[in-house]
Amino acid sequence: MVLSFIPSLFDYDEVQVGTIEKTIKKEKAGIKETDKQRREAIKNDSKPTIEEAGKATVTAAVTEGAMTFVMCIIKKIKSGKAIKGWRRQFSIP
Repeated sequence: MVLSFIPSLFDYDEVQVGTIEKTIKKEKAGIKETDKQRREAIKNDSKPTIEEAGKATVTAAVTEGAMTFVMCIIKKIKSGKAIKGWRRQFSIP
């Protein structure tokens, strides 16, 4: 059987009957501060950038344009127009 010893995080006088409450409060405050700092760092790291906003805007515009184009094609097909004649109708002079 192997015994291993883990060193204490506190000094002897910090865990005595009259001082343990103070030690616990101090540790809780330290944990809360660490948590606050980590949450703030995560919040700052996850904020969108202008570049990301631009990418999202371009993606949305391209998607909307493609959908509009497809809907126009479907409308033309349903109206009975021949596909051959579209080239003349959509050509740029």
